Amino acid sequence: MLACCYLIDLPQPRLTSLRATLSKEKLDNLRNMCENIITNQATTDLKKLFDEGALMSRMCCKVRKKFRGEKLFRRLKQITISIRKLNQLNISEVILILLSTFDNGMPSKQAFQWAGTRILAALSLINQLQQFSEGTAQLIVKVFQNGQCWLEMNIALAMVSRVWILTKSLNKSFSRSYQNVRPLVNQSKMSEAKWLPNFELPECLNNNIVENSLR
Repeated sequence: MLACCYLIDLPQPRLTSLRATLSKEKLDNLRNMCENIITNQATTDLKKLFDEGALMSRMCCKVRKKFRGEKLFRRLKQITISIRKLNQLNISEVILILLSTFDNGMPSKQAFQWAGTRILAALSLINQLQQFSEGTAQLIVKVFQNGQCWLEMNIALAMVSRVWILTKSLNKSFSRSYQNVRPLVNQSKMSEAKWLPNFELPECLNNNIVENSLR
């Protein structure tokens, strides 16, 4: 069931609210915890990453005839595809949808699980982007050392370096975000709405993701 976490088009459960058995104060605290799942810094970094991806995509379209068969071009194209997938997850909208369920009571466990799967998918893509951008930057430097130098490569190196810096920061932020979601899942109750039967979010993240988040 864990493989569904990485599906971009994962179906959204019917986000019904349950009658709150908690006091209004505790319910407000839970809502505040949800509002802080994604930090303002992470939201800003995501916007910068999407802007960088848009610029990189335009550059790839401009030089595709010149560098279509080059390994570097394929790496840059893969980075733009991963950034586009991350944008499609629309994490900010996921949090807003989750917060809207507080208006009528306590969100169901399915709602928190759905939000957790989206954050986990985003973390996986960010981890992938961090590795890709670091490897691509090393490839560009190696090409420079071999005496090949084009204007497009200088631009690509600058873009890839910014992507690597942003994803390194986002990796830490989303690792914390996932850890913030786990307690909320445990405190919530299942509703009658059916969504991914026998599904539970993993207690621990993939080792590679954890290692990168600690750097």
